[in-house]
Amino acid sequence: MNSEPGNPPRLRVALLGAFPPQAQGIHDYCGELAAALGQEIAVHAVGFRAMYPAALFPGVKTAMDPTKSVPQAPHLHLSHRLAWYHPLGWLWQALTTPCDVFHAQWWSLPLAPVTLLFLLVMKLRGKPVVVTGHNVLPHEPNKTFLRASAWIYGLADRVIVHSAENREQLHRHYHLPESKTCVLPMGVFTDIDRSLTRAGARQQLGIPGDAQVLLFFGIIREYKGVDHLIEAFAQLKAEFPAAQLHICGKPWLDWSPYAERIARHGLEDRVHTRLEYIPAGEIPAIITAADLLLLPYTHFDAQSAVGAQLLPYRVPTIVSRVGGLPDWVNGDSAWTVPPGNAGELAARMRAVLGDYEGARARYRVICDVVLERYSWKTIAREHVRIYAAVGQAGR
Repeated sequence: MNSEPGNPPRLRVALLGAFPPQAQGIHDYCGELAAALGQEIAVHAVGFRAMYPAALFPGVKTAMDPTKSVPQAPHLHLSHRLAWYHPLGWLWQALTTPCDVFHAQWWSLPLAPVTLLFLLVMKLRGKPVVVTGHNVLPHEPNKTFLRASAWIYGLADRVIVHSAENREQLHRHYHLPESKTCVLPMGVFTDIDRSLTRAGARQQLGIPGDAQVLLFFGIIREYKGVDHLIEAFAQLKAEFPAAQLHICGKPWLDWSPYAERIARHGLEDRVHTRLEYIPAGEIPAIITAADLLLLPYTHFDAQSAVGAQLLPYRVPTIVSRVGGLPDWVNGDSAWTVPPGNAGELAARMRAVLGDYEGARARYRVICDVVLERYSWKTIAREHVRIYAAVGQAGR
């Protein structure tokens, strides 16, 4: 479906989602997808200027992050016109956005009204509809999310998910036939700052050069396993006196039980927290300064955008064996642990820290394989094939 040089692409896709410089939602994923697709086809990306009411979103309250770069591509047109409080604006955009295929990103219950309205209008306009389900099941029990998802998936001509487990959930919970679903992984994020050195990042953050820095990064929710990570770190504190645990991200829960756990183990001077939204411009230093990244989730179904964001920095990473998280370490058992097991997590951390240079060399071999496999160029072209297929089926 590539266009000839100098000619506009023949296929036009409207993409509904969150796009940088938005600071809420899955903006990094959507931005990378839009930019990659915009190299291949005409993309009209429809974003938000106000995505969530502040009362419903316990993360960052700022709609836009000025440190984020706006996606760019030869055939990409991006706007941020939608607002949660302006349904007539949703209707206008749904009626007037040009496209041959409509593609919605679905992940958050507060977005159900705008997503459903767009889907219904596009069906009335005779446009084939593709939906990517980022959270096939809610992270916490929520029957309303399941009902909204059933409606949204029911209106789609094709549903994309990020793991085989997600695809099985579509069949089991929403009774979608296999012919209507497909698995496409996330791509590895490319919008990162590679100019920083480890020493420079540590100087910027005030971290000693000889510290062993373990990092948890991302929104903090119960299923992220931070409590088990604290327990695992407590088992290492005597053996690795230079080790520090850094926890960076906005809590979506009461932090006090975690603070009490840290105090109970006497880790107040070893665990460093930054419990807030981290602006995009500050993320590279935080990740580059780390020796070991940790995704100790207790349950998860998909791949995790955090994993896609962390991988390009090539910092050794340990993940739980849940959902698609092992994809980020090529399924290698040396870098995976059973979920919710602090003892196993401590043992894996001990193995890495005890022979760090050897572990880092082994990890980089894995990293090279994964970085090549999950390139956005390849994933964008798979999306284009899906768009072409649903477009042909709709004729």
